[in-house]
Amino acid sequence: MTEATDRLQNARDSLKKEKPAEPVAPPEDTSKIQHISTAIDLKKIENSQNQYYVLDNDIVLNGSYFSLVDFKGVLDGQGHRIIFENARWMFQHLGEDGILQNIHFTGTINPLDSNGNGPVGQGFKGSIINCSTDVKGNNVFGFAKYMKGGNISNSISLCNGTKGALIGKYRNNQK
Repeated sequence: MTEATDRLQNARDSLKKEKPAEPVAPPEDTSKIQHISTAIDLKKIENSQNQYYVLDNDIVLNGSYFSLVDFKGVLDGQGHRIIFENARWMFQHLGEDGILQNIHFTGTINPLDSNGNGPVGQGFKGSIINCSTDVKGNNVFGFAKYMKGGNISNSISLCNGTKGALIGKYRNNQK
């Protein structure tokens, strides 16, 4: 039984997709790149699976901005900023295949509740690469409230939030 269990576990582990630790290159076919230049463009993202987005400029998210998206694509900030003016988050969650890269998060976040959140949302399973954050606010985390299987690579937090510099907790095998 142990040998069969080991083989099954090894097969399962080999199916796991490794998360990138370096920026993901844009598609060679530039027609597959979707450009984001306003908060309205960002809010229109719904089905992000296998999509590649780039920020064309800094974007301001104000208190009326609200997204319940579980982002699963690639968003390349190209060094631009997402500026929070009392907005809650950019996306509610960063999904397992989601990648945020080359973005600077700044400004003041107004969390959904006293449990807090960060600019990436409540939690993430994907990758945050070459990003920085200096967001502030009560009950705010540098990137998100929790990380579950995700990774943060070559990123920095100078967050002035009251909950945590990067994340609040790491969830392993929890729902």
